Amino acid sequence: MSRHDVGQSIQPPAQLDLAWLGEQADEHGLRWLLVHADDGINWGERRARRWVLSHDVAPEIAPAFVPEHVQQVRLFDEAGELLIWREGRAWRGRWLTETPESETADVVHLLWGVETEPLQNDFVLLNEGAEGLRHALPAVKQHFDPAQERAALHIRHHLAYDDSGQVYIKVSRLVRLGVQPRNKGE
Repeated sequence: MSRHDVGQSIQPPAQLDLAWLGEQADEHGLRWLLVHADDGINWGERRARRWVLSHDVAPEIAPAFVPEHVQQVRLFDEAGELLIWREGRAWRGRWLTETPESETADVVHLLWGVETEPLQNDFVLLNEGAEGLRHALPAVKQHFDPAQERAALHIRHHLAYDDSGQVYIKVSRLVRLGVQPRNKGE
């Protein structure tokens, strides 16, 4: 893959399911799962060749994995990202990772949720106060202190250049869940 490629096309099965996603995660060494569905989001973590999902620990917050409701799925970790999305009735996919020639820039995206509540199975409920936004994600750090840090999603932008030599973001991928120290006044 040259520095201008946007990844490798993947053909998902006609019937997307957690077993196939697990096989892909195990094959590529991908720990994290993020599912966007018509009825909400589901975070997941691969543990001992099994998915532990938000729905498993907080079914009142996260929807069950129902393929007909899924819009897109991201499996990701430092090794790369497998993005699966719905196109009409079919699934499409792409695998994206870096090569020595890749030009990238990393950014940190703070996740909604300044109040936390520990959940079973090493998940944490994040709540964004007055907005009432809640989601449950794997606890990325033991003894997470919301007064001192925020949950964060690390993103890697792949850069390219236009005909004028101006840099632009060609494609982005998720890299990992983590925490970010709070800035003063945040």
